Amino acid sequence: MRYIFLLIITLVLTPLSFGQDSLVSDEPYEDEVIAIGTISKADPAMGAFARGDYATAEIEFTLNYQFIQRADRARANAFQNLSNSSLSAQVANGPGEVSGGGQNITPSANVNGSNAYKPTPESTKFNGRVPQVNDIGFQFYMRGLSQIQLGKYDEAQESFERALNFNNRLYDAKFRLGILELRNGDRDAAEAWLSELERNQKWCKYCDGKQEINSGIAILSASLGY
Repeated sequence: MRYIFLLIITLVLTPLSFGQDSLVSDEPYEDEVIAIGTISKADPAMGAFARGDYATAEIEFTLNYQFIQRADRARANAFQNLSNSSLSAQVANGPGEVSGGGQNITPSANVNGSNAYKPTPESTKFNGRVPQVNDIGFQFYMRGLSQIQLGKYDEAQESFERALNFNNRLYDAKFRLGILELRNGDRDAAEAWLSELERNQKWCKYCDGKQEINSGIAILSASLGY
């Protein structure tokens, strides 16, 4: 799961550079080609991050997380409501007409989905938002990167930790947590994150995250003086 990692293997406290002047633009959420491909117009968080508007990006990545969580809940509710409707129809009308010696069952009721999920005014406030990566962990990870650029290191640490709760393969988040622990003067905690990356390295010899893991280990080891 590489996501945006090819773009951001840098030291945790240094500004991120996209290397393209065209990304600094007054046009809202324009599609821009960068190291990972195209920034979607429908994702204001990625657009703000690409333009270097990290204050806006921090807010928008939080909204992305809320959007994904809400969408997941809506899908679960719709499925549950549909299942409940089908069950209620069977209870009210019987199990259906059995034909073909019990090989085929003809449903006795037509479930039209009338009880399925319907958007409420609150749920429609995210209309038009399409996160480029449909992963809650990634949204917290990108929020952490935005917070680093704003000098909000404690908040960034919390964001990276939450990102890993949702997606433990965000290896760059582990590296950055190690650097942040060093910044806090907690060498033991930094070494623990290095050990975590080294464990990942053992089973990730050919996985997509190999480059991120190796880079994180190299930089964190050097920072620890190894």
